[in-house]
Amino acid sequence: MDPLARLFVKGRWQDWPAAQRDAAREFLAAWWQHTLVDPGASVPAHEALAFVAEVSGQLAPWLDTWARLLADPTARRRLVAAADEWSYDLVVDRLPWSSWRDEEDTACLALSMWVLRHAPAALREHDASAELRDLVQLLALPDADRWDRRG
Repeated sequence: MDPLARLFVKGRWQDWPAAQRDAAREFLAAWWQHTLVDPGASVPAHEALAFVAEVSGQLAPWLDTWARLLADPTARRRLVAAADEWSYDLVVDRLPWSSWRDEEDTACLALSMWVLRHAPAALREHDASAELRDLVQLLALPDADRWDRRG
């Protein structure tokens, strides 16, 4: 998805005429929602989030959509899978995808806090491993304390 995201951005879609820009934004929103709730979605949510965040230059709106959809069992399963993919990167304060944006540290912190807020219930519900549950809980600690706990 990363090469496609880069091409999308190089196309400068956000500078298109309003009707075309709005259509592209609507497509991204519809595709993102489909990815979260359709059990047959072909792109994993963690890859789709990286795509829409990089293409739009924003993370919060996509996470807000996911949070609203967490009543859906597929969206919760997607969160468990994403937390599993992201946990090792987030615990060392690294954004779990390649980014070319300047706000990488801010995005990493926002994603970590979002995972910490929303993932624990889904992890318990889906019998995630104790290791994954522990990694997510470590996100609540300052970096130095994370390493002391993992010791």
